[in-house]
Amino acid sequence: MPPVEQVAVAPAPSGPEETAAELAPAPTRPLAPAAPTRSQRRPPVPRAMWAITALHVLLLLCYSVIVPIFRAPDEYAHVDLARHLARTGAYPDYDELFVSAPIFAARDTSPAYDAGGRPVGTADAVPPDARPSFEETGPDRPSEAANQMPQHPPLYYGVSAALLSLADAAFPGWPWSFDRTVGLLRLLDVALVAGLPALAWATARRLGCPIRTSLTAAVLMVAIPQLTHIGSVVTNDALLVVLSAVLFLLAARIVTGDLSRRTAILTGIVIGLALLTKAFALVLAPWILGAYLLSPGARDRRDVRAGRLAWVAGLGTVIGGWWWVRNVVVHGSLQPGLRLRDAATETVTPDAGFFLSSFADRLFGSFWGNFGWFEVALSGVAVAVATLVVAGGVTVAFVRGRVGAVRARLAYFLFPAAALLVVVAVNSYRAYLKTGTPFVSQGRYLFPALVGLVMVAAVGFDQVTSRRTPALPLLAFAGAVAMQVLAIGAIMGRYWIGGASLEGLRSMLAFSPWPPVAVFVVGVVTIGVAGWVARELLRCWGEERRGATASLR
Repeated sequence: MPPVEQVAVAPAPSGPEETAAELAPAPTRPLAPAAPTRSQRRPPVPRAMWAITALHVLLLLCYSVIVPIFRAPDEYAHVDLARHLARTGAYPDYDELFVSAPIFAARDTSPAYDAGGRPVGTADAVPPDARPSFEETGPDRPSEAANQMPQHPPLYYGVSAALLSLADAAFPGWPWSFDRTVGLLRLLDVALVAGLPALAWATARRLGCPIRTSLTAAVLMVAIPQLTHIGSVVTNDALLVVLSAVLFLLAARIVTGDLSRRTAILTGIVIGLALLTKAFALVLAPWILGAYLLSPGARDRRDVRAGRLAWVAGLGTVIGGWWWVRNVVVHGSLQPGLRLRDAATETVTPDAGFFLSSFADRLFGSFWGNFGWFEVALSGVAVAVATLVVAGGVTVAFVRGRVGAVRARLAYFLFPAAALLVVVAVNSYRAYLKTGTPFVSQGRYLFPALVGLVMVAAVGFDQVTSRRTPALPLLAFAGAVAMQVLAIGAIMGRYWIGGASLEGLRSMLAFSPWPPVAVFVVGVVTIGVAGWVARELLRCWGEERRGATASLR
């Protein structure tokens, strides 16, 4: 197996001799290269990338309907906080909010909306024109159930509340029925995460990865059904995931020599917004600053590097870091929270084997597909195979990246995933010692690091053999289709009478907040776009085999 060649890292027109080893830096690259030509400024983007992104969006729209409302982790609490903020304009402290009675009244209208509910069919559905709005279910008084969501920063809920206020002012027929109101908030999350495949593609291309590797990274974003699920329901994870994906693209620009003030300002704004969304952004803050240490030429212009770091750190602190400083000052901890589980009645005797097996099972299962309130999951075989394939790709990337600088750059983009894994493991172990159960080990907590993970895995896949693999994106797409088919089949079988059949489809459409015809059309178009993706990837395969990747559009 020959060593990986060290080549320049700069976006360039693709050629047949490209390798994913272009992640290596170029020590001799000038800090201020000559002005690029139009073709260099705008390298060709294959139609396959746009097809993949379109398929991703359509799958999100499908998932937003096939999973009943309130059947996602804490969705009812996220909706409740957004409604509270829209009504009052005031963000409560972490222990001040109790779930409003209309949330529970709406949830109790059908077993479809209850976390322990049975599968439902057309006979269980209330006609759309008879479904009440939240306001019609009863007075907006607090229940006895605490809402723990105010422990998070307010940005996501402010955006959701703004949408509800806009709907109140401009949407005809408002207030809508409770299911359509939740459906509207779900569409907000779909819009937030719509560009994830494009961001993965752009990050890989910025780092000099060839078209086949970049397309593979984009396809892998569609191969994780749990991401599709989380991106189609009401949760603050959606905003953090997309902001993190933008940070990966900005990091790719910085480590390839972009020391401009504009990039530094944009990076500071994005990390600030991420810090104002969820605690896991605290892992990304020091990581993004480290990009300037890997940037070519930074050592020779320390004054420039210091200035850019000041812009990023200053803006990040002013926009979002203040929330965490306030928590420490006011509450004495970074993130105070409500106690949601009782401590164990007896002292827990740690069992490393039990903890590790339980943690791994929960983490990897909920990374690939453990839907709703974790009542329906992908098969263990699918989860194990997918995990081993990605882990193998990451391993190959480091083994084949024999140049130290290549490994350093790979490690940099993999660091957020490793750091988040450690944070989740530590919190899960602490919970295990207190309660005897290793909970808080949810795979979606790793999604802010997803762009870096799939990119490194794609680099490894491309390095499995000493020759290029033109069919790599197509093979990845075949795996993505298999994962999504398995996931949709499991979801339909759990929630709807008839499962993945015409009867199951009728059951789902009977509960849809949107017109059944519109939902059916989206489903048909999704199948058609999947065919479009396959055709475009086949075309890319043929073009690359003929050595004509530069002509791809």
